[in-house]
Formats: sequence, structure tokens, C-alpha cells
Amino acid sequence: MVSVRKSWPALFLFVGIALVLLLSTALATRLAEAAEATSEQGLLVVVRPLASPPLAYKPMLTINAVNAFALPHGYHALVRVAPGEYQLTADWQGRGQVGNSSLSVTVQANTTTYVLLNNAAVTPNSSSGPTITSELQITEQVKLTDSHKITRFDRQWLSTHQRGRLPAETLNERYGLSLNHETLLNDFTRGSDNKKMEVARYLINLGYYDESLLVEFERELLAQYHRIYGSKQEAQPLAYICKYVAASRWPEFTATLTEVRRNAGDAYIRKYAARYLDTYYGL
Repeated sequence: MVSVRKSWPALFLFVGIALVLLLSTALATRLAEAAEATSEQGLLVVVRPLASPPLAYKPMLTINAVNAFALPHGYHALVRVAPGEYQLTADWQGRGQVGNSSLSVTVQANTTTYVLLNNAAVTPNSSSGPTITSELQITEQVKLTDSHKITRFDRQWLSTHQRGRLPAETLNERYGLSLNHETLLNDFTRGSDNKKMEVARYLINLGYYDESLLVEFERELLAQYHRIYGSKQEAQPLAYICKYVAASRWPEFTATLTEVRRNAGDAYIRKYAARYLDTYYGL
């Protein structure tokens, strides 16, 4: 019995070394698989030049019919995808009377494919004014030094192409919240001015900033900012819409907020836009 007891430490040491080797092998295999998956991906770079009209609007870029990201002028997006064929569409959603454009792209492993969203104003012979054409096209390598990188991707894209929790879902998960986006969008798009203000105040107090909601709020802001109001109280709904867009602190909305600050039809709205730019952007 004495000899058996003396052998226990050596036995435990042997088992411990075996477990360490087994775990190390499994970890090395997992890391190798991850590295191989990364190496097999291709990089898709979508660029919109700074002087690409219309400056006040941005399209939603979809990849294989999935909303991926909104693309303001002067921005680019870096998207890692598996090799294959992808259908890209710049969906302007009826903004600025710009037609949608699509492009089929083949992405290969370990390669970078550049796609340019090229818009141009064309002046017709009639007196109807200039129209804007939009075209997605494959191009050579583009310098990105003067372009801003997109950091916000649509929830549809994140939910299907990014592992782990979505940043916008952290608040929901932490506090057990369940937001019905369809109901929120329906109340906002179809509701009265007071209903729109109610939704805006609710989201601001919640601190919840979602791409699809922000796009609708920005669209409403651009559609209404030329209005002239009879009183400060009448201007409150649009002021809260403006505040929700600004409180997101997303750099993509700087141009819109600056436009509202400069050219809003009502002095109250110009004042609120100036305050929000200062508070949330330091401008």
C-alpha cells in the first residue's frame, strides 16, 4: 500500500500533462481552422467619392438582397465575404429622384475587389432641371486616404454575417427589452406629428439607435426642415426628430444636420440643429 500511495503524485502529474497536451492540440486545431477561414475570404471595398451627388442623400447598399450599410458621399465600406458571386444594389429608396443601380461581382479568395458608386448630374435639353444618374462599377485600386470608413452596418447584415451579439442588442439583452421595430417604424411613418415626437422621445430616453430607424428619422427630417412653424410648440416634433438623429453621434449624419442648421425654414429648427451639433459633435 505504501508504494501505491507514493506513486499517486506521479500518476496525477502524468494525467495532468496528458490533459494539457490534449487541450493544446485542440486549441491549435481550432486556431488553424479560424486562420484558414480568414485566408479563404475576399475583401469587397465599396467607395462613394466625396463629390458624388446628391450630397444630402445616401443609398442603402444591399448584398444579395440583404441590407448591408448606408453609404454617404466621401465614405467607403470594407466587407469580408466568402468567395463567390454577389449582387450589389444601391437602393436610393426614391430619394433625390435617383434611380437604383445594380452590379454582379465575383469575389475571389485572398483578393480585394473595388466597386465605385459613380453618380453624375446630367442636364437635359428640357427645362425640367438636371437629373442624377447612379452607376455601380468595378474599378482599379482606389486611394482611401481622403475617404471615411463605414463603421455602422445594417442589422440584417450583422445578424447574418457577424458572430456574437449585435452592439445594438446589448441594451435589450441587459435589461430584458424587446423592441418591435415594425411597430416603431409604422407608428413613426404613419403617425401624426405628436406621435412622431412620442416615438423620438421614447428612443432618445432609451438610448437606442438603430440603422433602420435612423434612416427613417433622417428622411423625415430632410422632408420637413423647410417648413415654417407658427410657434416653438409646433416645431417640437421636428426638433425631437432632429435630436434623435444627432444623439446617435454617427458621423454619417453630420452633413444632414449641418444643412438643417444653415437652411431650415424656421428659426427654431435652425437653433435646435445648431445646439445638437454642438452638444453631440462639438461643431
